[in-house]
Amino acid sequence: MTTPREASAVCELALAARAMSELPELAMEQARQFTARAAAAACVVQHGANGTQVSALRWMFPDGRTPVILMPTSVKDAEFLASAAVMLALQAGLPSVFAVEGDLLAELKAPPQAVTLASAHRFQKLDTSSNGPDAEVQRWESIVRGNADALALAQRDLQPAGDGKVDWLVISYGLTARAAQGAVEAARQKGIGVDHLVLHTLSPLPERLIASAAMGRRYVVVAERNLGQVHREIQRLCPSHAVVLVSALSRPVESEAVLGALLKFPRCC
Repeated sequence: MTTPREASAVCELALAARAMSELPELAMEQARQFTARAAAAACVVQHGANGTQVSALRWMFPDGRTPVILMPTSVKDAEFLASAAVMLALQAGLPSVFAVEGDLLAELKAPPQAVTLASAHRFQKLDTSSNGPDAEVQRWESIVRGNADALALAQRDLQPAGDGKVDWLVISYGLTARAAQGAVEAARQKGIGVDHLVLHTLSPLPERLIASAAMGRRYVVVAERNLGQVHREIQRLCPSHAVVLVSALSRPVESEAVLGALLKFPRCC
């Protein structure tokens, strides 16, 4: 159930939302705040015509430091993830990017009043003892990499037990996960064994979680609204699997396209 604190967080971030075109300015602002030990969370709106630009967010900092990127699939996810982004900034000192697609932002409703966020998640705060010009970047990376598992937020929809062998894994994120879930349910009705992993943390990518979900599966379908930015990472993480990309850029990914990849088994691979 959504709490007032979570609703407040998403409202406050949505009111301060930045467009993708503002990434250079946002990167500089976030870097300054981190250096000053006063990290903040930022909301970036991704509009449909440009797809979901994960790589642009991942490499928003010229020095290569890794940002935390959280992306919701639903209003409920958005309320929780916005709260998490704020708490990551306040408690762990991690400037976090809450990336929300424009269509989903339109579904969000503001709470009647703002609520100050309280502690809910605990992340180990790490530091480095190095000095010199690269000390801040090293400290940033130490915190992010040291908490990679704690930052791995995702949802898994497993094939019901006893429904046969599961050869397929579908990986999706953002609003595309809605279409992917429809395809997964339709495929199961046709007797195809498939699990669904919905990623909420896109940076740092939850590598252990992905590898665990793919274990024992033969084929992986990655559905995303771009030309395959996460797909490339999944290929790297699952070298022994056939990894299929289902994508679109200027329009949403459709359930039929994801289902089509599953029904071509195994010729699509």
